Amino acid sequence: MKKFVFALLLVATGMIMLQTQPVFASDAKSDSNLIGTWKMTQNATDSAGKPCPFVPETFDFYVGQKVALSNFRGGQLPYKTTVSKEEREIIESRTPELKGKSLLLIKPNPNMGWTNTPMIYAYSINKNELTLILQGYNPAKFMKANK
Repeated sequence: MKKFVFALLLVATGMIMLQTQPVFASDAKSDSNLIGTWKMTQNATDSAGKPCPFVPETFDFYVGQKVALSNFRGGQLPYKTTVSKEEREIIESRTPELKGKSLLLIKPNPNMGWTNTPMIYAYSINKNELTLILQGYNPAKFMKANK
């Protein structure tokens, strides 16, 4: 009887793990292509040629949705690429050119709400090139650094 109960618990645990794994895997997969160091190859500038203050020379993305920016000396900041429907609606209502694009949000202050951060980028990754699009600026481009 003990063997049967143990086997039943083992099967139930396995079934639970199979059901929860895709949730964690999808979050990890969506951010896994960002993990690493990205060095700027093209600066984001406005129409007057001034660089964007929210685009660093390098990004260091870490597992656990943390990022270090070369122009921010306060340590690692939280970031996310998966936004809720409500967050997307708020962001897109303020910045229509971000509609339907992949979003990267970084909070310079952990207590700040995600939709209040000034660091909202549309992003895309093609091979080893990261492109960031910000309202009012030309796109910024980064190459993934080999470590």
